[in-house]
Amino acid sequence: MSGWQEYRLALIDILILLIIPVVIATIHFFLSDAMYNQLLFTYGDASIITIWTTVVLHTSNAHLTSNLLGYVVAIGFVYSLYRAEIRDRQRFWITVATLLLVVPPITKFVDYVMLYQHAGLLADEATSRGFSGIVSAFGGMLLATIGHFIAGEYGKEAGVQVVLLIFLIGLGLLMAANGILTLEVAGAIIIALALGSTLFVSRTDLQQPGHLRYRITDNRKNLAQIVGYGAVVCLFLYSIIPINPVQSGIFVNVLAHAVGFFSGVGTQAIISYMYVSSNVTRISV
Repeated sequence: MSGWQEYRLALIDILILLIIPVVIATIHFFLSDAMYNQLLFTYGDASIITIWTTVVLHTSNAHLTSNLLGYVVAIGFVYSLYRAEIRDRQRFWITVATLLLVVPPITKFVDYVMLYQHAGLLADEATSRGFSGIVSAFGGMLLATIGHFIAGEYGKEAGVQVVLLIFLIGLGLLMAANGILTLEVAGAIIIALALGSTLFVSRTDLQQPGHLRYRITDNRKNLAQIVGYGAVVCLFLYSIIPINPVQSGIFVNVLAHAVGFFSGVGTQAIISYMYVSSNVTRISV
């Protein structure tokens, strides 16, 4: 494929990705109150259609801005990593479309069963709205994409280890930033990080610093990408999982954010596995 063709496809991709925030912003500013109420998901009067329509509704301009900013950051870094390293446009769009379809019903089902029916924390007139569950899923997609990239470079085990290491670091930083990191939890995270790092740092590396420096230099590009994209994931976790669920008088559905994030990780992992398995089968035949 020529450079012009790649540039044209990238431009098309970006324009399509920008359609989503434009549509959501247009709905927010121009939708009538009557139509707004018809599209809104209400726990005591839930309908199948509103499971999807309610994700484009927002309570305020600040709510809209935070979700669209999160979307641009998450999908921007995912697309950047896909374009630079994965180089599989079809898989990217299949994953994005799948998340847009499956995340709303998954998050609503968990909310409905856990918060409304089981715990009774939500009244019949309680509503749910916002794009944050899907935004969280794109954050999870970024984490899984990092793992897939590393798996392609160093093997499946390395990919899994990197995903776990980034998640543990993000979890530790999240707890530390909110003042709830205990010595016991910190110790457990440090031990887990040390054990996970043994896949990348051998005894020879520790005994021969020159060998370790050579390996770092030889893999500096990939290491820089792990650190850079991993930092984005950590910041993302901090933004979607606040310890105080009430922000500016509005309840932040932390459960939906967490479910969305792990749905993104799982969906990306499953689709990547299917693609890899399909390629192996074709090569074998």
